[in-house]
Amino acid sequence: MRTISSKCSVLALVIGVSMALGCSSGSGGSSSEGEPQTGDGALAIVNGHVTDEGSGSHDHSLAGESTVASTKTVRVSHLLESGALESLAETTIDAEGAFSAEVPVDAKPLIVQALDGSGQVIGSAFLDAAGSAAGEITVAAPISTESSVEALVLIDLAASVAVDATVATDVRAFVDAELAAAVAAAASAGAETKAVVKAIAGATLGAHHAELRALAAAGANIDAGALASAELEAAQTLNAALDSEVPAGEATAQFLAEVDAALDAAGAAADVRAQAQAAASMTFRADLSAALDASADVEGVLFACAHAAAQLEARATAQATTEIAKMSGAAQATVDAIADAGAKLQADVAAAASMDAIMTARTDFVTSLSGEAQPEADGALGLLVGTTADAKAALRAVLDATVDLNVQLDADLKAALSAYLDAEAHADASASASLDAELDGIVEAYAKFAAGIEALAPTLTAAAVSDAQAGAVTQVLCSAQTMFHTPM
Repeated sequence: MRTISSKCSVLALVIGVSMALGCSSGSGGSSSEGEPQTGDGALAIVNGHVTDEGSGSHDHSLAGESTVASTKTVRVSHLLESGALESLAETTIDAEGAFSAEVPVDAKPLIVQALDGSGQVIGSAFLDAAGSAAGEITVAAPISTESSVEALVLIDLAASVAVDATVATDVRAFVDAELAAAVAAAASAGAETKAVVKAIAGATLGAHHAELRALAAAGANIDAGALASAELEAAQTLNAALDSEVPAGEATAQFLAEVDAALDAAGAAADVRAQAQAAASMTFRADLSAALDASADVEGVLFACAHAAAQLEARATAQATTEIAKMSGAAQATVDAIADAGAKLQADVAAAASMDAIMTARTDFVTSLSGEAQPEADGALGLLVGTTADAKAALRAVLDATVDLNVQLDADLKAALSAYLDAEAHADASASASLDAELDGIVEAYAKFAAGIEALAPTLTAAAVSDAQAGAVTQVLCSAQTMFHTPM
């Protein structure tokens, strides 16, 4: 099994400081009633629920059916840098599965585990940090199959990267209910849970680094502390919403929106985030495919991972194209047309049950922009450039030119991914060598493609299309065309 040997070297290079939020050394065991509530002995409160949600098996520590009835105690532990767990507190649950435990103030990161009568872990959840003041209550995500997969992935990651709110955000984004169910099904079919989790962890870490490299290459000057604080706050809001039984899709959408807002405040515009997400998602898919031998046992995991990545790309692309149209000063009808196309893209990708369906959703989105599906219509980009014959001809020339650029992008990505996967496969896990150069090859392939599309703007301005309109067309095309590349 391959590993990424650099321990957050990419993060330090991207933002100039360590992304690690720091880990409380904690103190073993639970606290007695008489311990002080201020100073070094101050205690914060972790509340949460054990649930029966998901299709996991207790034998694989993936929660699921009858977890509440089987849980005898809940343990809250400090996740150490080695991936080991240091117990901080143990408590019991009530008839509804609710629990409350006292842990040292500022303890982080934390793993909350449901234990059966024999002390075996039957489900778990990740918690970024305890409260920062004595008596402050922090809510953990409900323990379910999905939260258990997330926690297992983060435990695996802890041995090779500082697990903080930023890393946890990527795990939460990629590990959705569908992927968790696929992991549970693979485990029940005989796949080794630890190997599947390790593959997802490695793929998430590769994606995490690729995204940060892409943001850095685009000039996003990210304040590590501000971003981590914003993501921590978003995670706390997500956990509280899930604990209050807000639908997972609604709660996650709000979480991702808050993360977007934090990145936007850090200088990463929507189109920059879309390109970074494309690099991250493609790295995630490639890493996972290389780590897991294709078999009936893991086929569902491979698709679920690709589906999760595709939904993130579709979401980022829809946001970017709509934002670009708004910023260009386009008429509201044009903005609405692009926004509607983006909404359909997200719905189609979410409903897709195969990679062919995902690629069809991509094609439908691009044709809705170009108008190719309905020759009598202008398409959203046609509305953007105007109705003159010259403008329409110039737009057609630009669209034709993007075909060749896409072919070149696939070739460049194939070469870059091959170099990255080969370097990763031969990396010495005990060495400090990093994969930055190979990750940069992936980022540079996208940047080259973006520059090629941007260079098409004069074709439009020569046809009396304004600079703002020409720039919007090329930026929309760039965001739309970077989605779902699978050159391997």
